[in-house]
Amino acid sequence: MDRGQLEFAERLRRLGCKHGAMAHGHVPSLRDDGLIVPRPRRARRRFSLGPLLFGILALLLFKGTFLFHLGPADYADRLARLERGSVIERAGARVMRPDPVSEWIAARIRSGLR
Repeated sequence: MDRGQLEFAERLRRLGCKHGAMAHGHVPSLRDDGLIVPRPRRARRRFSLGPLLFGILALLLFKGTFLFHLGPADYADRLARLERGSVIERAGARVMRPDPVSEWIAARIRSGLR
């Protein structure tokens, strides 16, 4: 192939890549010479950590509140009953086991109500 055809093929390849990148949309951008050109919008992550962290925080707050409301002895009794149940109840008992964070939350609630 001659040089012109190679340059043209390379230009087509670059345009194809840019076209594929624009599948997520584009953002108009002003070049130094005053020309407005579309630039590909960066692809967003499909999975966001925000809802996951919010769910974990909500679970810890729920466990701490439940631990405060029932008291450690009654809470342990209810967990023991769950551990003797079905597979789903045993999984729930495993999730609801007291951890340092939920115990800390229960202690903060207890000290705040005095």
